[in-house]
Amino acid sequence: MKIGITKNGTLVKARKADRNEKYFCPSCQRALKLCSGQYKNNYFAHQSFTKKQGYQPKGETKRHLMGKKKVVDFFNQRQISVQTEFYLPEIKQRADLRVEIDDHIYLVEYQCSPIKLKEIQKRTKAYLKLGLISYWIAGPKHLGKGSLFQTVQKFGRFSKKEGWWILA
Repeated sequence: MKIGITKNGTLVKARKADRNEKYFCPSCQRALKLCSGQYKNNYFAHQSFTKKQGYQPKGETKRHLMGKKKVVDFFNQRQISVQTEFYLPEIKQRADLRVEIDDHIYLVEYQCSPIKLKEIQKRTKAYLKLGLISYWIAGPKHLGKGSLFQTVQKFGRFSKKEGWWILA
């Protein structure tokens, strides 16, 4: 993210931001951290929330939280902006992750619990109506449970170049 807002409401570009100042997201007002990398200019990223900070997502299992953390760590190691528990008020839906790469926004769902294909399709369609591409990651319970066909049917993607693929 290239722009943050101060507690006084001033918009600040990340490249001109002061490390001693606190910044917030202009969209959701959550706290931001100022990041910099070896190959990238300064940028803002949403701070991750933890139990210690008083935030515990409801209904999420320990396995789900651990898997989601691994995905967040993957993006953070690559200096890619990632935000957890991204709420979309237009569709009253919360996505597990919001990822921003080169000014493109993607949603990532890490799915541990059972879910019907129709629910995945419904949420994917709602995200697309907002102009957002979503990726679904099949958690450990979806692998080896039931048929491979069911898992691919729910989580698989097809491209002419790679054929069928799945994130797990």
